[in-house]
Amino acid sequence: ADILFSNDFDCIEDEQVEVSPLDEESEDDAIDPLLFVQKYISSDDTVKRQRVARSLADAMRWTESDSDVEVVLLAAEQLAMDIEPRVRIDVIEELPDITAFCLEDSRSIDIVLNRLLPVLAKYLCDPHDQVRKSGHATLFSMLEHQLIGSVDVEHFVVPVLSKMASADSCMSQLEAARVVMRVAPMLEPEVIGRVFIPLIGILSCAQFFEVRKTCASGFGPLSQAVPGDDNKRTVLPLFRSLCSDSVWGVRKGCTETFVDVSLACTPEQRRDVLCQLFLSFLQDSSKWVSEFWNADIS
Repeated sequence: ADILFSNDFDCIEDEQVEVSPLDEESEDDAIDPLLFVQKYISSDDTVKRQRVARSLADAMRWTESDSDVEVVLLAAEQLAMDIEPRVRIDVIEELPDITAFCLEDSRSIDIVLNRLLPVLAKYLCDPHDQVRKSGHATLFSMLEHQLIGSVDVEHFVVPVLSKMASADSCMSQLEAARVVMRVAPMLEPEVIGRVFIPLIGILSCAQFFEVRKTCASGFGPLSQAVPGDDNKRTVLPLFRSLCSDSVWGVRKGCTETFVDVSLACTPEQRRDVLCQLFLSFLQDSSKWVSEFWNADIS
């Protein structure tokens, strides 16, 4: 047993650990981030451009003048259009820290509005799947940390989502639905009702059932974000329509969020709207809906 243990240990000792090129030490490590950005922003080496992208937030902290800030912003805008998806992903992951730094100085708020948010919006419909997902995650993170607000989303994000929702593509509409149903509850009720409810209405009538199902599954948080009569006037009609969808998977999606919708409703709304839906699920033509509903309410 001792010999076997010794041999196993030797194997571990001799094993070569692969080091990413991004983690390798370089003589440039001693250069301050701002100079590093200036030196390698246009490098033909993808790894160096990735390092530049990953150092953008640090470079912004090194800025001492408006011209220094402009160097970082131009680098972010240039790398946001880089041919390599890996570089674009690294840029998007730096945006929250850059935005947070800019918001610390009221003079830099215009930078966020005019330079950084257009970059963020561009990523939401990037042709590369992983870049788009990183863009979505960054948008959610910036909203959760209150780095951007309802007005910013309305001006910069909604136009992109509207274009995605109207595209004749299941994937485009599906991603629009995922973002819309996640973002809407984070916003002010007035913006939800005026801007997002019409968009959700379009997506809830999409020809692709996957899109409608995604909408159905997000109505719990949406209902809780729109209080009182506004909920009855705007949210519940859309939810009721999806509850009678021709595809059982959409109806089942409604059952999964039904309790959360109910909790956001007034007693009158439960009596006038939800009771009828409750009974319809019990008698649904699909056993996948009726059996799930019976088991769930038990």
